[in-house]
Formats: sequence, C-alpha cells, structure tokens
Amino acid sequence: MRENTRSAEDRARTAEERLQHERCAAEESKRAAEESKRAAEESKRAALKSKTDAEQAKRNEVNARKAVEEERRNTEEARRNEEEARRNEEEARRNEEEARRNEAEEKRKRLELEAELREMRKMLKPQGNT
Repeated sequence: MRENTRSAEDRARTAEERLQHERCAAEESKRAAEESKRAAEESKRAALKSKTDAEQAKRNEVNARKAVEEERRNTEEARRNEEEARRNEEEARRNEEEARRNEAEEKRKRLELEAELREMRKMLKPQGNT
C-alpha cells in the first residue's frame, strides 16, 4: 500500500512536473506569439512608412520636374525679353538718329529759307526807297 501510495505520489509529481513544463512551454509560446505579432505590426508600420515615403518621393520628383520645366520656361522668357529689349534699344537708337537727321535737315531748310527771305528783303528794300 505504501508502495502504491509512493508510486501514486511519484506519478502525481511527474504529472505535476509535466503540467508545469507544459505551462512554461505554453507561456513561452504565448510570449513568442505576442513578440511575433508585435514584430509583424512593426513590419506592417515600416512597410506603410516606406510606401508613404515612396509616394512622397514621387510627389517630390514630380514637383522637381515641374520646377525644372518652370525654370526652363522662365529662362526662355527672359531670353526673349532680352532680345526684345535689344531690338527696342536698336529701334530707339535708329529713331534718335533719324530725329537728328530730320532736325539737321529742318535747320538747313530753315537757314535756306531765312537766307532766301533776306535776299527777298534786300530786293524789296531798294524798290521801296524809290
């Protein structure tokens, strides 16, 4: 009977140890599952951040392309404006030259007319004295 009791106690102790071991293994599995779940969530967050970063990089690239194109257009417009300004300066210079020529021509004509008027006055003056 003692031996049966001892044997039963041994079996009970063995069963208790096995139960304890299974509890530890179950707890370890639970911790590993939780850690795996946390790692999966972290991986998911990292993937989402990578996707967001990639989308932002695409937007930045599009904006950079637009900025480059805008700069090209602005440079071209500035070049056209400079060319137009040069043409306007040349035209203004030609207009000034023409105005000087016209002024010189008018002065020459005025002097000729004044000389002609003096001649006519000279011619009329003796007639008026007689």
